[in-house]
Amino acid sequence: MRSCIICDMKQKIAITIGCVATLTVLLIINMTTPSGIGPFGVLLFLFSLYVALTSALYILLRFLFSILHVPKPRDGSKNRQDIKLYYFSSVLALAPVILLGIQSIGGIKLFDICLVVIFEVIACLYVYKRF
Repeated sequence: MRSCIICDMKQKIAITIGCVATLTVLLIINMTTPSGIGPFGVLLFLFSLYVALTSALYILLRFLFSILHVPKPRDGSKNRQDIKLYYFSSVLALAPVILLGIQSIGGIKLFDICLVVIFEVIACLYVYKRF
């Protein structure tokens, strides 16, 4: 049995997509300005940032679950656990994008941060109860 961190195909896909999204974010940051790129460029930046964060969090959560030796489901549905990890990572990756969007239109206040934290908690509880 070979022991490596990146043996699963799902992790390889997540790493590839994350690297492409990270490169897109870095290219947008280094080659343009927010006023020069326009609204679709800003949308592309926020979407690429979200995809990069989702990929990074998915890989991190899979790594943490493998370290903690989370017991596998008895019915053998490892796919369901992967889907749950993906949903958690996508919910958690949305918070920085929301905060960045709020910052870009007027500044972040403590109230805004509290609302985003409440949204994240409710979304994580929903994913936990759903799966």
